[in-house]
Order: sequence, then C-alpha cells, then structure tokens
Amino acid sequence: MEIITEFLRIKYLALLVAIVATIRYSSFSHGRAKYFLFSLWLIAITEFSYEFVFYLFDHKVKTRFVGNTYVILQFSFYILWYRSLLINERRKRFFFFSFLLFLIFGVVNSILFQNFYEDTQTYTYSLGVLLVALVIFSFLIEFLRSERIIKFDRSIFFWFSLGILLFHIPFLPFRYVKELLGFKTNDIYRFAVNSLNIIMHACFLIGILWSQKKYNS
Repeated sequence: MEIITEFLRIKYLALLVAIVATIRYSSFSHGRAKYFLFSLWLIAITEFSYEFVFYLFDHKVKTRFVGNTYVILQFSFYILWYRSLLINERRKRFFFFSFLLFLIFGVVNSILFQNFYEDTQTYTYSLGVLLVALVIFSFLIEFLRSERIIKFDRSIFFWFSLGILLFHIPFLPFRYVKELLGFKTNDIYRFAVNSLNIIMHACFLIGILWSQKKYNS
C-alpha cells in the first residue's frame, strides 16, 4: 500500500497543472513558451506510467526504467528549449554540445555503470541537473538584463525556470541519500519529494495563471 500511496501524492497534481496549461494555452501559444506544454504533459504521463507499469506486470517488473526514460527526455527538452531562448551565439553552441554530451553520457552510463532497467541512473540525473541549471542561469542572466525585467513576475518563462530549479537542485542530494543509504521508504525522503513537487507545480501554476500574454513571447 505504501507504494500506491506514493503514486497518489503527485500524479493528480501533475495532471491538474497540465490540464490548466492546456486550457490557458492561448496566453502563451504565440511564443516559444508554447513548447513547455509538452513538458508538463510528459511529467503527468510519467507519473501515471509508474502505476500503470506496476500493475501491468503484476508487480514483477521494476519501474525504474520509467524514471530513467523521463530524465533523458525531460532534460534533453530543457537543454534544447532554453538554448533556443538564448541570444548569445557562443552560449547556444556550448549548450548544443552539452546536449550531445548528455545523451552520450546517458548511453555510456547505461552500458557500463547503472543499468537502464534495473538501476536509478543517478549519474545521468546529476549531469542533467548541472547542465539544466547552467542553461537556465544563462537564460536568466540574459532575461534580467533585458527590458523584460520590469515585469519579470508576469513572464511565464520566469516561473517555469523557478519551478525547475527549486525542484531539481534540492532534490539531487535527497536522491543520492536514498540510493546510497538505502532509504527506500523513508518518511523524510517522501516528505521532501512531495514538498518539492508541490513547490515546482505551484510555480508552474502561478506562471500559467498570473503571466501576461505580452510577456510570454
């Protein structure tokens, strides 16, 4: 029952955010923010996939490959999406090669170190967090130097960035603690994950509902 309870804590919140974003799509569909809708649905689908796989294979198959697939897809999207938002060409080239590095590292890690189907790929996740944090900070530097800083709180880009950073950076050490020390059902770990998910999705919702169309291009 514990694992089922764990699934129920997050998945409906992710689905709610994806649905609200779809309803409010017109407020950010005119610019590159529109692509983030795919990211929100990827989160929701992934959360539901854990339970689906768990029951489909009668509890006999580990669901870690679901999370590992999510990390590859989501972080690849983050890197490429934020790269498209950058103005500086040198930074754009750097993050294109960073994206290639991330994919290559993911393959090598799956073959030599952490099995894609059996293990949680903490190494790939760690590199992904580092690269995503770097590309987001690069975007925010350009963003805050532009005229859009006057109404930064009305930009959906700001709230999306804040949500991603507030989840993944604090979550990274908790993920290592879980894997290295074996806290598989630790209440502190579950509380941290659920709290960070609430914070991230709250940022997404604020951006979707509070942002203004003219600042979302």
